Amino acid sequence: MIDGVRVEGSGPVRRLVLDRPARRNAQTVAMWRELDRLAAALAADSGVRCVVLSGAGDCFSSGLDLGELAPGNPLALLADPGAGQKARALLSELQTAFLWPTRAPFLVIAEVAGVALGAGFELALACDIRLVAEDARLQLPEVAMGVVPDLGGCHHLRELVGYERALDLLVRSARIDGAEAVRLGIALRAVPAADLHQVTMAYADAVAEVPGATTVRDLKAALRAPSRTASLAAAAAGMVAGLQAAGAPMRP
Repeated sequence: MIDGVRVEGSGPVRRLVLDRPARRNAQTVAMWRELDRLAAALAADSGVRCVVLSGAGDCFSSGLDLGELAPGNPLALLADPGAGQKARALLSELQTAFLWPTRAPFLVIAEVAGVALGAGFELALACDIRLVAEDARLQLPEVAMGVVPDLGGCHHLRELVGYERALDLLVRSARIDGAEAVRLGIALRAVPAADLHQVTMAYADAVAEVPGATTVRDLKAALRAPSRTASLAAAAAGMVAGLQAAGAPMRP
């Protein structure tokens, strides 16, 4: 396990923690790859139903560690005008690793306290559910710096709030608090910061109690399916799996 990420817990609920509190949990390429590796390991455990993603200390994540863009570091290639296909290939690989929550068979809850900026906000947007502190600050500031958020934030934001509002939030690099995130449909619930951890874990425990070994996995697959046909197929698979696991017709 690398510095900057740790896994906690046992049983059906686990925690993945961004663990660089001195840097406000700023993210590195190594952290993205490690999160992807840990998520794959958790996915291999059929007993894991829910993973809570949080930040150490009082902050979710301040975004990308800009040192990653410095010469000699992993992302310097992206700023090289001559990199061409190599830069695109690197970014594609990193996007795949970064978006592990979308592929995970378990439910992923982002527990967002403090700030979720840039890549921090994009990581929260990739999760299935966002529970936030009322005073949390969420922002995609990239456009104000002349670049486009490239880790799924544009797509996920549009899915949550629609094209027009997503465009508005992005072009203004708008910073919103937890209550506004709930009003816009970006977060499920906003609670006082002191209550956030307890509320999040209670929600995760409720997910873990959903009956059926594959119910959560199949439900997530049906909801995240890219088309109506794919959604129906995933839902049908979940229905059949549930009935077969029950071993007898369900009674009203």
